[in-house]
Amino acid sequence: TIDNHSGTIRLLADMQSGTVNVSGTLIAEGGVNSGNGGFIETSASHVVIASNAKIDTLAPHGNTGLWLLDPVNYTIAATGGDETPASVAASLATSNRLISASNDITVSDAITLPTAQTLTLNAGHDVLINAPITGVPAGAGLVLIAGNNVNIGAALTVTGAASSISINALNDATISAP
Repeated sequence: TIDNHSGTIRLLADMQSGTVNVSGTLIAEGGVNSGNGGFIETSASHVVIASNAKIDTLAPHGNTGLWLLDPVNYTIAATGGDETPASVAASLATSNRLISASNDITVSDAITLPTAQTLTLNAGHDVLINAPITGVPAGAGLVLIAGNNVNIGAALTVTGAASSISINALNDATISAP
C-alpha cells in the first residue's frame, strides 16, 4: 500500500514474507515558512534500499523528521546486505533514521555519520557491530538498542560538539574493540 497524507509516507508489505524495495525519491519535508519534517515508514519482512534512493524529511524552519525501517532482520554491508553504508550516510544528510528490526541488525562495513542527524539501530534480538561507525560533525547521534545483546566488535567514534553514543541492551553490551 502507498499512503501519503499529513506529512506521512508509508510503504508497507506483508510482515511474514513481503518485501519493500525502496528506490527513487520520498519527500516529507517541513513547510517552506514553518513546520517540522515528516515521517516516512518502510515496513515489511524484508526491506531493501536501492543505491539511488533519496529520503528527505528536512525542515528549513523546524525539526528534521524521521525515516523508520521496520524489517525482521537488517544488514548494512557494501555488498550482499539490505543497504550499503554509502546509502546510510547519504540518507542521514536529509533525515533521522530508525532501523527497528524484530530480530537482528548487523553492521558489516564501516559507516560514517555525515551530519547532525541520528542513526538509531533498535533490534528485538541483537545489534551486531562488526565494522566502525564514525561521526564527525557537531550533533551526530548513534543509538544502539537491543532486546537481547549489543555486541560491538569495531570502534564507535563521535567527535563533534554535542554528539552522542547511547547503548542500551536488555541483557549484555559486549565491547571487544576500542
